[in-house]
Amino acid sequence: QAQLDLIAAGSRPEDIAGALADLSNAETLLMQAQITLADKELRAPFDGVLASLDLRLGQQVSPALPVAQLADTSAWLVETTDLTELDVVHVPVGASVAVEVDALPDLELTGTVIGVKSFGVNVLGDITYKATIRLQEADPRLLWNMTAAVTIEP
Repeated sequence: QAQLDLIAAGSRPEDIAGALADLSNAETLLMQAQITLADKELRAPFDGVLASLDLRLGQQVSPALPVAQLADTSAWLVETTDLTELDVVHVPVGASVAVEVDALPDLELTGTVIGVKSFGVNVLGDITYKATIRLQEADPRLLWNMTAAVTIEP
């Protein structure tokens, strides 16, 4: 009968206040746990494909060292580093380029020169320059670091 009377009387104000305090404490602990979890997440600055991950489970990482390589497959870039000083003067930004990928001989891609480094590098006694080419289209068979031959149309 005593328990029935307690139930019929309803909750006491001090019990409700204690439960609300417990709820507030639990919400605070949840927010702290979410912040701690967010600090442990690695987030990419763009959508892409994880090309390589050099971590093992439980391994500690340093903020200054890369742990992964991300591939941005929304736009494919080709770099050529064998433009001689005699050739580079005839390669304007915006020039059309034909690209043949060694591993895909049946595929010919087109692109546009989007940049030419203005500082050359000595390679075996020859000064060479790097040009960057944006491909107009992609092929699902393309992989990073494939070799290609480029023909730049002046």
